[in-house]
Amino acid sequence: MTFEQGLDELLDTPDLIGLFDSTGNEELPLEDEEGEDDEDIVPSILQYEIAHLPPKYRISFHSDHNDGAKTLRLRCDLNDVNLPSVPPVIITVPERYPEDNPCLDYEEYTTGDVPFLQNVSRNLHVQIEQFPKCYSLSSLLRAWEGSVRRVCESGVA
Repeated sequence: MTFEQGLDELLDTPDLIGLFDSTGNEELPLEDEEGEDDEDIVPSILQYEIAHLPPKYRISFHSDHNDGAKTLRLRCDLNDVNLPSVPPVIITVPERYPEDNPCLDYEEYTTGDVPFLQNVSRNLHVQIEQFPKCYSLSSLLRAWEGSVRRVCESGVA
């Protein structure tokens, strides 16, 4: 056992080489056909952030993600037994993250006739408007979850 392995075991930190967490998040491919390493595809700061997300957040590449793109499109599912099932959100993480903010696409919440999702969308929009100038993927996910939770607690459909 190496010093790093012992330290990881002692501190119970996840393996940061892959982009996954202990809950079974899909491991995102970190090497492309040309042999570029993980830093070229998924920045290490983003790998670290995703690896440390609570298990209720399930992250994978979005189906329309282009493997050669420097901007990442992530599908984010919320799996919380205390909340209703909601559609995933898509988060676009820019090439210069964290200098540039991630962008949340929750179109499914704003279109359609489902009052619950429309209320989540309105609540989420208000929260995002109150964000500081710079914010993270984690803060977007927490705001999304908080919006779902507040709409549930308010009892407004």
